[in-house]
Amino acid sequence: MRDLLVMAIVLLSLPLTVRRPFVGLLVFSWLAYMRPQDLCWGFARELRLSLFVALMMMLGWFIHEQGRRPFARWDVRTRAMSVLAGLVAISYAFAQRQDAYTNSYFIEYLKIIAIALFTTAQVDSRQRLRVLLWTIALSLGFFGVKNGVKGILSGGSQITRGPGGMLEDNNDFALAMVMNVPLLWYLGIAEGKKWVRQATLWALFLAVV
Repeated sequence: MRDLLVMAIVLLSLPLTVRRPFVGLLVFSWLAYMRPQDLCWGFARELRLSLFVALMMMLGWFIHEQGRRPFARWDVRTRAMSVLAGLVAISYAFAQRQDAYTNSYFIEYLKIIAIALFTTAQVDSRQRLRVLLWTIALSLGFFGVKNGVKGILSGGSQITRGPGGMLEDNNDFALAMVMNVPLLWYLGIAEGKKWVRQATLWALFLAVV
């Protein structure tokens, strides 16, 4: 059922992703930070769902937004990021070791840079920034609440690995939880609703646990 649910959500989002690439960015962020595919047990676990969403997102930008919205907002920061990616590529081209393992991480690095640049142009309003931040905060917050409750009920169970992908290593996963703490705090206050602030404070507390 998990596989079917995750697959259905992704497939249903693809037409809207082509029409509105920002929706694809939200789905991509959900897959990247919450990694629901790693919570599945069957076919969805092995599918490259993020790649499908990214391709449709780029296609949608090319069809509907090229000429109206740039691929990235170019300033000192984005240009420096691009230069860094170029230097890394040159370094890797002359590296002594190039195999399937190093290739996978090099490609992953380039994908991260590309999505980061794409995000700078897609998130061009306060509302879009708010929605993206909530997507990231809730995706990471899910694991904070889940593992926080598990830790309390078990008397302190050890977390040996994260959900998967770049968050699989337990240290990387811990870093993501720490980075999500101020995000939850800010969003809880910024919404101006008591129940939202209380919910984010509980999620923050469980993430710390």
